[in-house]
Amino acid sequence: MSDIFSEYRSLLVRDNKAIHESLWGTSIFQKHEVALLDTPLLQRLRLIAQTGLVYLVYPSAMHTRFEHTLGVTTLVDKYVDSLNNQATSAKIAKSPRSGDYAELRLAALLHDCGHAFLSHVSEMVYKWDTEIISLKQKDEFAHCKPHEIMSYYIIRSDFFKNFFSKNIADPYSVKIDLDRVASLVIGNVSDKRKAYQTRIINGAFDADKLDYISRDSYFTGLRLTIDVDRLFYTLRIHKFPDGLRDLAMTSPVPLQHILFSKMLLYTTVYNHHKVKACDCMMKGLIEYCQQSKKSLCGRSMRHVADFLRITDSDLFNLADIRDPVLKRMVRNIRDRHLFKRASVICRDTVKNYDSCVPELLERINQSPEEHFRIRSLVYDRLPKPVRSKYTIHEVWVDIPDPPSLREAVQTFIVGERKPIELNKIFPMDGWLKAYADKQLRGHVFGPAEIQDQLNVAATSAFSELGFKLNKAHRTFCHL
Repeated sequence: MSDIFSEYRSLLVRDNKAIHESLWGTSIFQKHEVALLDTPLLQRLRLIAQTGLVYLVYPSAMHTRFEHTLGVTTLVDKYVDSLNNQATSAKIAKSPRSGDYAELRLAALLHDCGHAFLSHVSEMVYKWDTEIISLKQKDEFAHCKPHEIMSYYIIRSDFFKNFFSKNIADPYSVKIDLDRVASLVIGNVSDKRKAYQTRIINGAFDADKLDYISRDSYFTGLRLTIDVDRLFYTLRIHKFPDGLRDLAMTSPVPLQHILFSKMLLYTTVYNHHKVKACDCMMKGLIEYCQQSKKSLCGRSMRHVADFLRITDSDLFNLADIRDPVLKRMVRNIRDRHLFKRASVICRDTVKNYDSCVPELLERINQSPEEHFRIRSLVYDRLPKPVRSKYTIHEVWVDIPDPPSLREAVQTFIVGERKPIELNKIFPMDGWLKAYADKQLRGHVFGPAEIQDQLNVAATSAFSELGFKLNKAHRTFCHL
């Protein structure tokens, strides 16, 4: 990480700063927070798109991880104010430079510092790094996303701690436990009495979720609404019999709004077939670099650290690319010459869906090697002239996972009766099943020029895998 800071020279921030932001309005940031925001570690987030390549489908979705970071920090403030307004002994003293409040805000500022270029697009690739897989075996990281693990280790690194002490803590008289900040980022509860604070940063309806659902829907033009004021009004700190103090709600309605909005975002944005095509193009580009040992933006792409040293703006500089295949792949994304659907895999196109598709999804998610083998079945059936022009990295089988709705079992509704799981009031299993049956679609993607040949190859390959495809898998692609 030292190379990120190699030419950085900190300047003393003289006053607190008011930052005006389109979603949540005006917020005040403390001097030490502004100093942290001004570092290269967080300024690089201005060059990382919040929703990856979604802007190629929804043109106004140009918002970045930096704005999201500001929004999460603002929402942490709203959480604290809401909890402090309750008649409870578990108040969070709003000391700006030390204690729980300062650590919560710092965790919000740093929670995404481990994101690489194009956010979750690159994360789909480096999640298979052997170190990430090894770390995910540990209980504390079992439910963490790879970028959260990276943020955790950045915050706890000796370099960052020394930098923070010299440039943030000492000049601004700040006393903050960075180890606790890192634990907040990954949702690790070390003190049952303060579990509710962890949930503000990483929980069922945390500040991160409230911001990204609101922000992504706003900038993609969807008319989704989350009643944040009502959510804060129904928010409570509940003490459970085992001594755990956790967040709960007096009404299920605000969280129902959140879950409904999240589902709609997955349906219309994150799993939109054009967005998935863009994701596959970028994954293919990275895969090509890794397997052919070509560098991307001067990086080998063999380690997670290589991903962190690249920003979105670095990717599309064609002048630095000499390899003709890599240049074509980059140009196609930059100029929006996107993959086309060559086959659609869903309940309407596969007669024996239940016996084939879930197994295929499991195999694809099992390892990148197994995914590559299944794609090879399709690629090898393409005519030889096509294979001589296009690489296997430009042929993709994509079946997205349904969205995780763990919030329904993580959240308790409290009132006059004993606490009850939201899932008992508002069952999500049926909703997920309906989504998987009617709206979740897998695809075979490839260059537009070979769409028809790829459809024929996919039909043959899937027949070998035991799929009984009907004509709809072709007509859904407008072939």
